Amino acid sequence: MSRTESSAATFVIGGALTLSTATALWSRWQREGQQAIRVDLAGCTDIDTTGLACLRQMQATAACSGRTLAWQHLPSRLQAICIAHRVPLPGDAVESVDASCASTR
Repeated sequence: MSRTESSAATFVIGGALTLSTATALWSRWQREGQQAIRVDLAGCTDIDTTGLACLRQMQATAACSGRTLAWQHLPSRLQAICIAHRVPLPGDAVESVDASCASTR
C-alpha cells in the first residue's frame, strides 16, 4: 500500500486509500513517515473521505513536528471529494497548528 523511499524524504502511497485500508496506512505512516517531507500519491488507485481524513491527519502530525508536507500527484478523485465536501486539498489548508497538535497527542 505504501512505502518510504530510501531517503525517507518521500512517503509513497499506492493502491486504494479507503475505509478498509486507512488504518494500515496510518500505522505505516507512524512507523516510516516521521521524516517525510513529501507524500506521493501517483500510485493511489482509489480514495474516499476516510482516505482524505487520513491524509489531513498526516499533514497535522507533520506540522506538529515542524514539517510542511509537499503533496505530489493528487488523484482527481481526491480533488472531486474536496470540492464536493467544500474542504481544502491537503496542503491548501490554513489551520491552527496548536489545535492540530493537541488532537494528535
